[in-house]
Parts: sequence; structure tokens; C-alpha cells
Amino acid sequence: MVQVKQNYCLSEKDILAVCRILLGSEALVKAELFPIVSSLIALCGEPQAVVVEKLLQDGVENYVEPQHSRKLIEQLWNLENAVKEKKFIEILYDESEEGKEDIYVVQKLRPVKVMYIDSCFYLIASILDEELAEIEKRKEERSSFKRGKVHVFYQIECILECTVVGE
Repeated sequence: MVQVKQNYCLSEKDILAVCRILLGSEALVKAELFPIVSSLIALCGEPQAVVVEKLLQDGVENYVEPQHSRKLIEQLWNLENAVKEKKFIEILYDESEEGKEDIYVVQKLRPVKVMYIDSCFYLIASILDEELAEIEKRKEERSSFKRGKVHVFYQIECILECTVVGE
């Protein structure tokens, strides 16, 4: 855990930096991002809030939403909790490529970590589907070496449904 002084408050410079990072990430839709930015600015107090808001005005006005246009915060919260509580999940995942046939896959997973890389949130998980496990087992039996667990990266905006299915 990050160590923080007990009565430490964010300065207007800190809030400006965090807001710039959030706006620059282009990871969230406006409906999710702008309330967060507004809440952070409100922490500054009246005279500094106006200054920070003016400094961020261009970034807010020119913010480019992600192409997926899906709200992610609730999904991120649920996935982080599944990781923390070591719960298995079942997802409906959109593997479709733009301009091609829709492909949806249901998979049972053990979530390992949620990460943010290059303007995208990812779920890193171990595949639990019995069929895939059987395929891997056959590959290992034919192979001269044994492999460890395979972790797969899933773009969180492509997870259409997610259900916690147990431990």
C-alpha cells in the first residue's frame, strides 16, 4: 500500500496533474470521466478551483472519447473485487472485428489482475474452460516440456457481461 501522510490533502497542482492524466488517457466516456474531473477540481476550494478549471478547459472541450463508447467504471469495480476475493467469473466476450461477422464467446476465468496499458483497460485471467484445459493437456502430453499457467489479456470494453460464479 502507498504510504501517505495522515492529514495530506491534494494541492491544486496535484489535482491539475491527475486531471491531465485522466483527460490524456482517453480511457473513459465523458459521462464517467467528467464527473470525476469535476469532483477533483471541487477539492481545490473556491479561488484555486476556478484557476484549475480554466487550465483544464481546453482538455475538457477537446476530449476524445474512446471508440468503444462503453461505460467501464462499474465493470472495473466488479472485476477488481473478483480479483481481490479470488472469485471465478464467467464472461460474455465480444471477439468481433470491425466490418466482420459478430463473434461472442462465453468463458469461465480466474481473474488475476486489472491493468491499464496504452489507453485500454485489460483483465488478465487464467482460462478455466474444461475444453481448453483438455486441449492444453493434450499439447503438454505431446510436448517435451511442461508449461505453466497461461494468462490471457481481455480488453475490458469487450466484456459484455460478467458474472461471479464462485471461488
